[in-house]
Amino acid sequence: MAIRWVVVWIIGAVMLVSAFLILYLSPALFVGSKGAGGPLLPPQAAPSLLIAGVSCLVFGTVGMWSRVRSAANMPQGDGTRVSDIGATLGLVVAALALLGVATVFVAPPLAQIGSGPDPCAQAPGPSCFSAHSDYYQPMGSGSDAWSTPASRISQAVGPLFLYSWPLAVAGALISIAALAAGTAHRRTAISGLILGSAVAVGQGLIELGFMLGGGGD
Repeated sequence: MAIRWVVVWIIGAVMLVSAFLILYLSPALFVGSKGAGGPLLPPQAAPSLLIAGVSCLVFGTVGMWSRVRSAANMPQGDGTRVSDIGATLGLVVAALALLGVATVFVAPPLAQIGSGPDPCAQAPGPSCFSAHSDYYQPMGSGSDAWSTPASRISQAVGPLFLYSWPLAVAGALISIAALAAGTAHRRTAISGLILGSAVAVGQGLIELGFMLGGGGD
Protein backbone atom coordinates (compact mmCIF):
# COMPACT_ATOMS: atom_id res chain seq x y z
CA MET A 1 0.00 0.00 0.00
CA ALA A 2 1.61 3.26 -1.18
CA ILE A 3 2.53 5.43 1.76
CA ARG A 4 1.73 8.61 -0.17
CA TRP A 5 -1.98 7.80 -0.19
CA VAL A 6 -1.90 7.13 3.54
CA VAL A 7 -0.27 10.52 4.06
CA VAL A 8 -2.88 12.23 1.86
CA TRP A 9 -5.64 10.53 3.84
CA ILE A 10 -4.13 11.55 7.19
CA ILE A 11 -3.76 15.16 6.02
CA GLY A 12 -7.43 15.16 5.08
CA ALA A 13 -8.41 13.70 8.45
CA VAL A 14 -6.39 16.37 10.27
CA MET A 15 -8.11 19.09 8.25
CA LEU A 16 -11.54 17.70 9.08
CA VAL A 17 -10.57 17.40 12.75
CA SER A 18 -9.61 21.07 12.75
CA ALA A 19 -12.86 22.07 11.03
CA PHE A 20 -15.02 20.08 13.45
CA LEU A 21 -13.16 21.48 16.44
CA ILE A 22 -13.79 25.01 15.16
CA LEU A 23 -17.47 24.29 14.55
CA TYR A 24 -18.32 22.32 17.69
CA LEU A 25 -15.79 23.04 20.42
CA SER A 26 -14.11 26.42 20.54
CA PRO A 27 -12.48 28.69 17.98
CA ALA A 28 -10.31 29.87 20.87
CA LEU A 29 -8.36 26.63 20.51
CA PHE A 30 -7.00 28.00 17.24
CA VAL A 31 -6.97 31.76 17.77
CA GLY A 32 -3.74 33.33 18.91
CA SER A 33 -3.34 36.69 20.54
CA LYS A 34 -3.11 39.73 18.31
CA GLY A 35 0.26 40.50 19.77
CA ALA A 36 1.48 37.12 18.51
CA GLY A 37 0.59 37.94 14.93
CA GLY A 38 -3.12 37.24 14.77
CA PRO A 39 -5.13 34.04 14.77
CA LEU A 40 -3.35 30.82 13.86
CA LEU A 41 -6.52 29.39 12.31
CA PRO A 42 -9.51 31.77 12.26
CA PRO A 43 -13.09 30.45 12.44
CA GLN A 44 -13.64 31.55 8.85
CA ALA A 45 -11.23 28.81 7.79
CA ALA A 46 -13.75 26.06 8.58
CA PRO A 47 -15.36 25.88 5.09
CA SER A 48 -11.96 25.75 3.38
CA LEU A 49 -10.79 23.07 5.78
CA LEU A 50 -13.92 21.04 5.12
CA ILE A 51 -13.45 21.24 1.34
CA ALA A 52 -9.75 20.40 1.49
CA GLY A 53 -10.25 17.67 4.08
CA VAL A 54 -13.05 15.99 2.15
CA SER A 55 -10.98 16.12 -1.06
CA CYS A 56 -7.91 14.59 0.59
CA LEU A 57 -9.96 11.85 2.22
CA VAL A 58 -11.58 10.95 -1.10
CA PHE A 59 -8.29 10.91 -3.03
CA GLY A 60 -6.49 9.04 -0.26
CA THR A 61 -9.19 6.39 0.04
CA VAL A 62 -9.45 5.86 -3.72
CA GLY A 63 -5.67 5.71 -3.99
CA MET A 64 -5.33 3.08 -1.25
CA TRP A 65 -8.24 1.05 -2.60
CA SER A 66 -6.78 1.07 -6.12
CA ARG A 67 -3.33 0.13 -4.83
CA VAL A 68 -4.59 -2.81 -2.76
CA ARG A 69 -6.95 -3.95 -5.52
CA SER A 70 -4.31 -3.89 -8.26
CA ALA A 71 -1.44 -5.36 -6.23
CA ALA A 72 -2.14 -9.00 -7.05
CA ASN A 73 1.45 -9.94 -6.18
CA MET A 74 1.29 -8.22 -2.81
CA PRO A 75 1.83 -10.67 0.09
CA GLN A 76 -1.54 -11.75 1.33
CA GLY A 77 -0.50 -11.91 4.95
CA ASP A 78 -0.29 -14.79 7.37
CA GLY A 79 -3.60 -14.19 9.09
CA THR A 80 -2.03 -13.08 12.36
CA ARG A 81 -4.53 -12.64 15.13
CA VAL A 82 -3.84 -8.94 15.68
CA SER A 83 -4.07 -7.84 12.04
CA ASP A 84 -7.14 -9.94 11.31
CA ILE A 85 -8.92 -8.74 14.44
CA GLY A 86 -7.99 -5.20 13.41
CA ALA A 87 -9.62 -5.69 10.01
CA THR A 88 -12.87 -6.83 11.62
CA LEU A 89 -12.71 -4.19 14.34
CA GLY A 90 -12.21 -1.39 11.82
CA LEU A 91 -15.29 -2.42 9.88
CA VAL A 92 -17.38 -2.74 13.05
CA VAL A 93 -16.35 0.71 14.31
CA ALA A 94 -17.07 2.27 10.91
CA ALA A 95 -20.47 0.56 10.85
CA LEU A 96 -21.26 1.98 14.30
CA ALA A 97 -20.43 5.45 12.96
CA LEU A 98 -22.83 4.92 10.06
CA LEU A 99 -25.51 3.73 12.47
CA GLY A 100 -25.06 6.85 14.59
CA VAL A 101 -25.43 9.19 11.60
CA ALA A 102 -28.42 7.24 10.28
CA THR A 103 -30.11 7.46 13.68
CA VAL A 104 -29.86 11.25 13.65
CA PHE A 105 -31.77 11.46 10.37
CA VAL A 106 -34.13 8.48 10.68
CA ALA A 107 -35.24 8.61 14.33
CA PRO A 108 -37.12 11.97 14.23
CA PRO A 109 -39.32 11.05 11.22
CA LEU A 110 -40.07 7.68 12.78
CA ALA A 111 -41.04 9.39 16.04
CA GLN A 112 -43.31 11.73 14.10
CA ILE A 113 -45.00 8.80 12.36
CA GLY A 114 -45.36 6.87 15.59
CA SER A 115 -46.93 9.79 17.45
CA GLY A 116 -49.71 10.20 14.90
CA PRO A 117 -50.97 13.34 13.16
CA ASP A 118 -50.41 16.79 14.62
CA PRO A 119 -53.53 17.57 16.69
CA CYS A 120 -52.98 21.31 16.30
CA ALA A 121 -52.12 21.41 12.62
CA GLN A 122 -55.33 23.27 11.78
CA ALA A 123 -55.36 25.67 14.72
CA PRO A 124 -51.88 26.02 16.24
CA GLY A 125 -51.68 28.03 19.42
CA PRO A 126 -50.82 27.82 23.14
CA SER A 127 -54.33 26.78 24.14
CA CYS A 128 -54.30 23.86 21.72
CA PHE A 129 -50.76 22.93 22.71
CA SER A 130 -51.70 22.87 26.39
CA ALA A 131 -54.71 20.68 25.65
CA HIS A 132 -52.50 18.08 23.98
CA SER A 133 -49.68 17.71 26.50
CA ASP A 134 -48.98 14.18 25.30
CA TYR A 135 -47.88 15.65 21.96
CA TYR A 136 -46.70 19.17 22.79
CA GLN A 137 -44.46 20.04 25.71
CA PRO A 138 -43.13 23.48 26.71
CA MET A 139 -39.40 23.85 26.08
CA GLY A 140 -38.90 25.76 29.32
CA SER A 141 -40.71 27.62 32.07
CA GLY A 142 -42.00 30.90 30.74
CA SER A 143 -41.03 29.99 27.19
CA ASP A 144 -43.38 30.41 24.25
CA ALA A 145 -41.66 27.57 22.39
CA TRP A 146 -43.15 24.08 22.34
CA SER A 147 -41.58 20.79 21.34
CA THR A 148 -43.06 17.94 19.34
CA PRO A 149 -42.15 14.23 19.57
CA ALA A 150 -39.93 14.60 16.51
CA SER A 151 -38.09 17.64 17.88
CA ARG A 152 -37.58 15.95 21.26
CA ILE A 153 -36.09 12.86 19.63
CA SER A 154 -33.98 15.05 17.36
CA GLN A 155 -32.55 16.88 20.37
CA ALA A 156 -31.83 13.58 22.13
CA VAL A 157 -30.02 11.90 19.24
CA GLY A 158 -28.43 15.04 17.79
CA PRO A 159 -25.08 14.56 19.61
CA LEU A 160 -24.66 11.23 17.83
CA PHE A 161 -23.76 13.16 14.68
CA LEU A 162 -20.69 14.62 16.37
CA TYR A 163 -19.79 11.39 18.18
CA SER A 164 -19.99 9.41 14.95
CA TRP A 165 -17.25 11.42 13.30
CA PRO A 166 -14.33 10.21 15.46
CA LEU A 167 -15.76 6.68 15.21
CA ALA A 168 -15.68 6.90 11.41
CA VAL A 169 -12.09 8.15 11.39
CA ALA A 170 -11.04 5.55 13.97
CA GLY A 171 -12.63 2.75 11.95
CA ALA A 172 -10.81 3.84 8.81
CA LEU A 173 -7.49 4.22 10.66
CA ILE A 174 -7.80 0.75 12.22
CA SER A 175 -8.52 -0.67 8.78
CA ILE A 176 -5.47 1.10 7.32
CA ALA A 177 -3.32 -0.34 10.10
CA ALA A 178 -4.67 -3.82 9.41
CA LEU A 179 -3.86 -3.49 5.70
CA ALA A 180 -0.37 -2.24 6.49
CA ALA A 181 0.15 -5.19 8.84
CA GLY A 182 -0.68 -7.63 6.04
CA THR A 183 -4.04 -8.92 7.21
CA ALA A 184 -5.43 -11.95 5.40
CA HIS A 185 -8.86 -10.29 5.50
CA ARG A 186 -8.14 -7.58 2.95
CA ARG A 187 -11.72 -7.24 1.80
CA THR A 188 -12.91 -6.67 5.34
CA ALA A 189 -10.17 -4.10 5.96
CA ILE A 190 -10.78 -2.21 2.72
CA SER A 191 -14.51 -2.24 3.46
CA GLY A 192 -13.83 -0.66 6.85
CA LEU A 193 -11.59 1.94 5.20
CA ILE A 194 -14.16 2.83 2.55
CA LEU A 195 -17.11 2.86 4.97
CA GLY A 196 -15.33 4.93 7.62
CA SER A 197 -14.04 7.40 5.04
CA ALA A 198 -17.46 7.64 3.37
CA VAL A 199 -19.14 8.47 6.68
CA ALA A 200 -16.52 11.12 7.51
CA VAL A 201 -16.76 12.62 4.01
CA GLY A 202 -20.55 12.59 4.15
CA GLN A 203 -20.56 14.39 7.47
CA GLY A 204 -18.12 16.96 6.14
CA LEU A 205 -20.33 17.60 3.11
CA ILE A 206 -23.42 17.92 5.32
CA GLU A 207 -21.67 20.50 7.49
CA LEU A 208 -20.41 22.34 4.42
CA GLY A 209 -23.88 22.43 2.89
CA PHE A 210 -25.32 23.67 6.18
CA MET A 211 -22.76 26.48 6.35
CA LEU A 212 -23.09 27.52 2.72
CA GLY A 213 -26.87 27.45 3.09
CA GLY A 214 -26.72 30.02 5.85
CA GLY A 215 -27.36 27.61 8.72
CA GLY A 216 -24.16 28.58 10.42
CA ASP A 217 -25.12 32.24 10.76
